[in-house]
Amino acid sequence: MAVGVIATFVAKPESVAQVEEALRKVVAPSRIDDGCEDYALHHDQENERCYYMLERWNDADALERHQEQEHFKALIEALEGKLESLDVKVLDNLL
Repeated sequence: MAVGVIATFVAKPESVAQVEEALRKVVAPSRIDDGCEDYALHHDQENERCYYMLERWNDADALERHQEQEHFKALIEALEGKLESLDVKVLDNLL
């Protein structure tokens, strides 16, 4: 069953540029990960510190493999200490 992910990143005020750069870097390599159907970065129009990553994966195994990739690990490392909050929702696709 396909799964979706909505990840919400809120950057610390002094780290907005670094957070956006790190998020942008992970998009292209993630899009070619096995099982990736969509991987898109969005910026909140009302909160300049808030970013959303909307993802769709063939199944939970594909998502797990993505999280083991070097580009994903590099993202986690790059964001360390730069976020005010991070919220990740993993969703079952119904349709």
